[in-house]
Amino acid sequence: MAGAHSIRAATAKTRLSSTWLVVNESLDALAWTVMDPRLRLAAVPNLDGLIAVRPLADVPAPAPGEPDTRFDIVDASTSDRVATMMLVIPQLDGRDLDDLDIEQRDGAEWLHFGSYLHRPIASVQVLAPWLPCRPGAGSATSRSSATRGRP
Repeated sequence: MAGAHSIRAATAKTRLSSTWLVVNESLDALAWTVMDPRLRLAAVPNLDGLIAVRPLADVPAPAPGEPDTRFDIVDASTSDRVATMMLVIPQLDGRDLDDLDIEQRDGAEWLHFGSYLHRPIASVQVLAPWLPCRPGAGSATSRSSATRGRP
């Protein structure tokens, strides 16, 4: 059993250094100016096996000295694939409790948290910088020529 625990601990450490991006939400549905589309995980100090999940949130950071309640706590001590919900008091009377499910897709770990699906941000291709069209050029052909540096 000690071997299984060390595998879970190693897996958790790898996940703690990763970031995921929400993929199943419409651009119009979230207030993107105040919400962060990234999901991150953190260790809970002095509580082995528990993970703090930082989901999408529009809650402002707490004032200095106030507790930070923008995290959900899940128990990852018994499985590499599911971290189960935990009731933390006080926490909105037990509302919005979710499991963190890990799913393999195309060789990468995707996460389900609540109704959101997240993919590793490292697997998202970065788009090339956008270059505007030359003044007076209105077609897609002239736009693609401009991006290749041709007149």
